[in-house]
Amino acid sequence: MKPIYVAQCSELAASRPCESLDTGHPLYPSITMDHFNPSTVIPMMKMRRMDRASRMLIYTMKSMIDSDCEGWGLYVGTYSAGSDAVEQFLARYLDEGPLGANPMVFPNTVLNAAAGQAAIFYGLKGPNSTQCQNLLAGTAAVQAAFHHLQRNDLTVIAGAVDIVAEHQLRVWRGMHGYGSEFLIGEGVGLLKLSRRPSAVQLLGFSQGRLSTPVFQLPTGGEAWSQQYSVHCEKFGRPDRVYPFSFSAEQTEVQMTAEMNDIDRIELGANRGISSSLPVQAMVHACTHLKSGESADILAFGFAGDFLVTRIKRLTD
Repeated sequence: MKPIYVAQCSELAASRPCESLDTGHPLYPSITMDHFNPSTVIPMMKMRRMDRASRMLIYTMKSMIDSDCEGWGLYVGTYSAGSDAVEQFLARYLDEGPLGANPMVFPNTVLNAAAGQAAIFYGLKGPNSTQCQNLLAGTAAVQAAFHHLQRNDLTVIAGAVDIVAEHQLRVWRGMHGYGSEFLIGEGVGLLKLSRRPSAVQLLGFSQGRLSTPVFQLPTGGEAWSQQYSVHCEKFGRPDRVYPFSFSAEQTEVQMTAEMNDIDRIELGANRGISSSLPVQAMVHACTHLKSGESADILAFGFAGDFLVTRIKRLTD
């Protein structure tokens, strides 16, 4: 297995529900982005043709792009990109018929629109891939990039972008515990990966599925502990754990970390359903780990899917 290193991290994240969202707001309650200005990066004429996810991704990538980025790859995970474009396109189509369908909006109704728009904007001609695996989409994208770099020596940006759209919010509002136990959220988390040595290294991944009801977190401590023990046998026990799901404080991840005598458990500031959250945990871990420490990013999906990413800081 060839070593893969994290050259740079970047994120765009909201740590709490925005104060601008009140009971009369169409996105109330949710965790939304209100502190980025894509017009500082994207010309207005181009921005008109982009959906929200594309704008967020391009804005966040700006600090990671070099002058010789033409051959770079881009791996993006998402479960909600294009939701706003779908809603906008269908609303006019259903109200006005075929003549109301806006052809400028249609290209952004697909999940891979953000990755495609970002690659076109920055002139990236390397591999371009989009992963969709609910909460695990971002970590799955990092994993896919990791495996691609095993066979190819290039630079890859990997991570996740998710947005909040009105129609998806209406679905989540009907779920038990929404607004008190969890919220949906949006954000971006990105890692620049390569085989060139740097301070932080990705060591490997473990993934699988536990038998749990749909839309419930794993509830069998013994089953998850057995799965996680295999990961620890292969990579050793981490110094810190960053668990992420839509209700991190109650997950089996926390219990497992305690059972395995792991010193530090970092919950992070973000609590919302977004595939960018585990990647933001990676960004946080890569930025704050001390010399020689290691960390696991533990991410759960809706039906007991899980993906564990091990990272380690090699030098100061």
